[in-house]
Amino acid sequence: MLKKASFILNWLMLACLAISLLAALRRQFATPGMFFALVPFVSALWAYEPPARRSLVMGSLVINTLYAFAGLVIFIAALLGYAASRPLAVFAGLLICLPCTLNVVVLYRQWRAETSSPPPPQPHP
Repeated sequence: MLKKASFILNWLMLACLAISLLAALRRQFATPGMFFALVPFVSALWAYEPPARRSLVMGSLVINTLYAFAGLVIFIAALLGYAASRPLAVFAGLLICLPCTLNVVVLYRQWRAETSSPPPPQPHP
């Protein structure tokens, strides 16, 4: 259930961020750093594919943890009044923090399931 919710939320976030990125490109306002907002959602969707390697799941887990922490810092800074545009910062912090936190929970469960199962037996030559 959580994996399906995370999958849908990742696609919604990718769609929203891609539309905003295209709008910024049209106005010639985009910077290369704007593409980094897509990284945690793309990596999580890639790690959700069935033949995912452990390294891919772990990398996506680390990326999503960093982004979730950054969103939480933005949210707390906005609540404490350190942000210039408080309502926008609260919204941006939640928009980053919630999907990435859900990805962290799902990816951690996936990683634990993969590491707890023994590796498949190798055929002897």
